[in-house]
Amino acid sequence: MFERRPGAEDSEEEATIRGLLNQAGKRPDLPAAALAEIAAAARTSWQEQLATPLGARPAAERPWGGLDRSRPLVPRFAWGIAMAAVAAITVVSWWMAAGRSAGAVSARAARVYGWVQVEAPRAGTLELAEPVAMAAGDAVAVGSRLTTAGDGQPDAREAGGIALRMASGASLRLAQGTQMRLLSPGRVELERGAVYIDHADGQGESTRLQVVTPFGNVVEIGTQFSVRRSDGEASLEVRVREGEVQVVRRGGTERATAGIELLVAQDGSIRRREIASHGVDWDWVLERAPGFDIEGKTLGEFLGWVGRETGWRIELSPAAIDRAVSGIVLHGSTAGLRPDRAALVVLSGADLAGERVDGTLRVRLRQGDGG
Repeated sequence: MFERRPGAEDSEEEATIRGLLNQAGKRPDLPAAALAEIAAAARTSWQEQLATPLGARPAAERPWGGLDRSRPLVPRFAWGIAMAAVAAITVVSWWMAAGRSAGAVSARAARVYGWVQVEAPRAGTLELAEPVAMAAGDAVAVGSRLTTAGDGQPDAREAGGIALRMASGASLRLAQGTQMRLLSPGRVELERGAVYIDHADGQGESTRLQVVTPFGNVVEIGTQFSVRRSDGEASLEVRVREGEVQVVRRGGTERATAGIELLVAQDGSIRRREIASHGVDWDWVLERAPGFDIEGKTLGEFLGWVGRETGWRIELSPAAIDRAVSGIVLHGSTAGLRPDRAALVVLSGADLAGERVDGTLRVRLRQGDGG
């Protein structure tokens, strides 16, 4: 706790500092590595300030703000120290909050393809345990790091991928050669590779997911989108399939809606272009789609899933609509089939035919439907 010396009077700034530190209260000791990181950051900032003569700085960055030099400088510097204290408290609070939440279940593996490993946090800490192989159904805790093997692994491991179901209800899929860490139930850090997010119900701010990257944070707003660190991780690629995303970075916020790709370069420049919601660019997403259990489901429910997973527009002939609306109940399994291939199998079993034309799946009766 921060205590005043006997007989000493607090200035307004000192009182502010005292209040901030007293509110923080006594906390457990930080690990040496965390303390070293905080100290290094503070030292670098302080050295940068000392290395630049006050007169050479822009007026807005001088202690007196370039306005009134007659007032004492110490209170201004004291306020700067207060801000440093706030920053330190914020870092410590984040570390403690993360440490407390580490171990809480944040997601569960819906499907696992090839070689995927997880490094889970040790109980009550942010330190990671030894990596272990993932399997479908496994829980993933806050603080965990997931790694999927890519082509050309030196130990000849099979390229991997994983589909996750987040506690918020969102679906996440990791491409091969991806490394991602779950920072909290609503934040993931993409260290390399690509992640796809489908969060149809993520309309409220409290449930929105963020993908943290060195290029900025990608925030979803009830959408389907992918984020990839490409070109040797020298750029960030954000593709929006449905809804809207925001890329929040130091230079401001960039918005993108369905059918738009943003390419963020290291220098902060952004290029945008139009993209399709289906096709080869989304194939890896289909490969890792969680299965749809058709047993007892209606044809309409199944086609709704197909449309969302593939990005296709579903067009039914009049007779096919009658069949779907009448409530055809499906039986069997499509396990192991991609959504686009499962569609043709299920339609055939329902005496329907499907024809794909560009981004549209046309569904009709097998032997003519008069429509």
